Amino acid sequence: MNNGSGKSQPEYRTPPFAGSRYENIGERVRRPVFEPLKIEVVHEAVERSSDPMFADYGGRVSATRQPPKEKLVQNQGPSQQAAPHHPPTHPPEELQRMLEEQFQRGVLEGEQRAHEQIADHTAGLQQRFELLCGELSDQMQGDVERIERQALGLAILISRRIIAEAVEINPEYLLPVIRDALGYVGGADVQRVRISPADLEFVEIEKIRDRFDGNWSFIADPAIVSGCIIDTSAGEVDYRLDAAWERLKDQVIRSTTA
Repeated sequence: MNNGSGKSQPEYRTPPFAGSRYENIGERVRRPVFEPLKIEVVHEAVERSSDPMFADYGGRVSATRQPPKEKLVQNQGPSQQAAPHHPPTHPPEELQRMLEEQFQRGVLEGEQRAHEQIADHTAGLQQRFELLCGELSDQMQGDVERIERQALGLAILISRRIIAEAVEINPEYLLPVIRDALGYVGGADVQRVRISPADLEFVEIEKIRDRFDGNWSFIADPAIVSGCIIDTSAGEVDYRLDAAWERLKDQVIRSTTA
C-alpha cells in the first residue's frame, strides 16, 4: 500500500522530529481606558428646547413647557423637629375608677343578655309545654269518650240479659207491657196482639185475654222474643222489649257523643 510518499507501507519509517507542543503561560490583560466623548459646543446664543426629561443634563426648555420640579425636603434642625407624642397620663386612682366602671358596665351588659336568653328559652319551653298539654288533653278526651261508650254498651247488655232472664222466669211481665202498648193505640181499632209462642202459652193457661176489653185476640209470632206488637186499623205499635232496648241504646249513645 502506498502512503503518498512513494513508499509502500512496509518501507515507512517514523520521522525523527517530534510533534509541535505548546504551553499556556498566561492571558493578555486588557485594561479599559475611558475616553470622553467629544461633543461639539453649541453657542449659548442659540436657543434650543429640549425635552423636560433631560433638563437635569443642561438642556434648555421653552417658557411654555417647564420641567417638573422635585420637592426637596430640607432637614429640619433640632429646634424645628416635632415633639414626640405622649399619651395622657392618669393618676392610679383615676385608672382604678375607670377600670371599675368598665367592669360594672360589662357585668350589667352580661346580666341583661343572660336575662334575654333565659326569657327566650323559657318562652320556647312554655310553648312546647302548652302544645304537649293540648295533645295530651285531646288524647285523654278521646280515651274517656271511648271508655264511656264501652261502659254504656256493657251496661245495656247487662240490663238486657237481666230482663231476658226475668221474662223467662216470670212470664207475668207481659201484663204491664200489653197495658202500656194499648195506651199508645189511641182511637184506632185493635185487631190483634202478637206475642212470642212461649208468652202465648202462658196467656192461654192464665186466661190473660179475659183481663182486657175488646174483640181482638192473641196470636203467636216467632219473630218476637219478648214484648208484643199490636196491629190496629191505623198501623202497628211495636212494643218489643229487645227492639226497645236497641232504640234506647242508640239514643243514649247519641246523647253522650253529642
